[in-house]
Amino acid sequence: MARRFAGDSRWKGWTAYTIFTIVLMSILVVMFVNTRAHNAPYAGIFERLAIVARLLWSVLFISKMLGGTRLGPVQAVLQNAAAGI
Repeated sequence: MARRFAGDSRWKGWTAYTIFTIVLMSILVVMFVNTRAHNAPYAGIFERLAIVARLLWSVLFISKMLGGTRLGPVQAVLQNAAAGI
């Protein structure tokens, strides 16, 4: 998804935000698994934070789509990415 945003000027900034969200969710899931393996009572907090990170991304994405911004055709995005635009 981040790659798709990279080639579309209407979605400027979404590439970085999407990658940040993916990294944050990955870190939180690893922390959840680690704390769950050690039977820590606060393990569920990391799980819920990962869910909230994804939910926030989804809400912002949907609100932008409802605001009228559309994703460009996949072919055009791939051509722009290949051309380095």
